Amino acid sequence: MKIYMLESEDWANCSISKSDISKWVNQYALEAFGILGDVSDYLNIIVKPNLPHVSSTTGVGGSTYDHELIDITFDYSLPLGVEKFKRYLREAIFHEMNHALFSRYNPREERQIYWAILEGLGTVFDREYAGGEHFTSKTATESEMRVWLKQNLKTSTRSPNVPFDWIGMTYQVGAWIVDRAIKNSGRDVVKLSHLSCDEIVKLAKV
Repeated sequence: MKIYMLESEDWANCSISKSDISKWVNQYALEAFGILGDVSDYLNIIVKPNLPHVSSTTGVGGSTYDHELIDITFDYSLPLGVEKFKRYLREAIFHEMNHALFSRYNPREERQIYWAILEGLGTVFDREYAGGEHFTSKTATESEMRVWLKQNLKTSTRSPNVPFDWIGMTYQVGAWIVDRAIKNSGRDVVKLSHLSCDEIVKLAKV
């Protein structure tokens, strides 16, 4: 695993040094790596301030491109302060590294259920191991999630009928399915991350 702090003029505007952020990224990534165990040794994590997918809620963002590449980004003004920045940075790294593990065994698909399971695993992993909360505050009832699942189980994310709220519901439905799979199978979220999305849905019995 290698971490790259990409060059950017935005580092000069950051209230925390680049070296401190690099230290924290390394610390949290090694912590997640130790828990997940089977993440690729060739994983690359690139870090750059102010990429477009910074979360307005946490001031941090991340994307997983495949099992060997993650980016981490953040609002360099640190609007929530240093301690919350460190907390949300850790959560984002745990979340994205779980994606990297799942992606190692499950190449990217366009089915919405794939993305629901991907995000559900990441959400449950960062909740259980990093104390994450911002993806798990439910706004949908179980009956609403069952309806969404029935409508979208075989739908592609490229479908013209993708609902406008599919991103938020993807996280919620995914976490709900993963939690049910854990309860029914007795396997933890790390073990489930080695399975296919169809196997996880089957274990969830939804």
